[in-house]
Amino acid sequence: IDRAHLQAPAVSGVIAVDLTNLHDTAGDRYAKWQRYLDELDKARGLTVIEHGERNGKFFLIGFSDLQTPEAPYKLLNGIGLSPQDVHAKWLPTPHDTKQPAQRQPQDVLNPPESVSLQRIGETLIATGAAPHEWIEDARVIARCLPGITKFDHALLVDQDFENLDRLRYRLEKFKILCNPDSVVPADNQQKSIDAVVSTIRRLYTSVLKLDSSLIVTITGQAPDANGVYAAMTLAENRAAQFKEILLNRDLPECILKTEVATEPYQTADTSTGFSDEGGVSFQVQIVTPERTQ
Repeated sequence: IDRAHLQAPAVSGVIAVDLTNLHDTAGDRYAKWQRYLDELDKARGLTVIEHGERNGKFFLIGFSDLQTPEAPYKLLNGIGLSPQDVHAKWLPTPHDTKQPAQRQPQDVLNPPESVSLQRIGETLIATGAAPHEWIEDARVIARCLPGITKFDHALLVDQDFENLDRLRYRLEKFKILCNPDSVVPADNQQKSIDAVVSTIRRLYTSVLKLDSSLIVTITGQAPDANGVYAAMTLAENRAAQFKEILLNRDLPECILKTEVATEPYQTADTSTGFSDEGGVSFQVQIVTPERTQ
């Protein structure tokens, strides 16, 4: 709705826009979420320790000492939100657990088999490898456990970010060759183009799951046999042409940018006998709330 207010006057012949009959569904969604949090705050035996939005869904983590574990979900339905709208993790309050104190972290956090937990004093140390979502949840929950003041996961591998690193490395290894003095990819590059498209799609999907952002820079390359200006122009056009190829494969424009290589491309003969006179290469930037890569 806000975007329509801004963009509508730019449409030829439009001098005003009436959006009074439009319904702000996003605003409704957040209003329902706030009502749900208010109802939880009033409920006896429920304690929300963290909430927010993650991966396009609301999330909350809390403790419950109710005998009926379905109670929070009944409140959810009464507000008009479904369990699919909310990632909720309700745990028994620490004083309710029947397990010995030294086993509480293992029982409450329920780590995957790839994770080992060790308690040293007031610090709970996690090592191994785990999905990003488990790490985020454990970071919050561990601080609420009896006798634990710090959750150390410095030696814990985030499997989702590890997968991102593999995909980034894979994409940055690709180089799409073009026909000599042309912006058109060579005929033998189709499989590589398909692989590039697939890798960018997987990167984009993975980045969204991690509430992060992605920029793929397409770098145009060309030799300077016909002069530096001609080489830069050809390189710029190659990058623009390949961006258009990616857009035609339904990749979002917001994650794609182009640039020209700072140095003229050095030609070479490939093992297939095709003259390598440049084309495009790729650089990946992933920005997360916690780190920039």
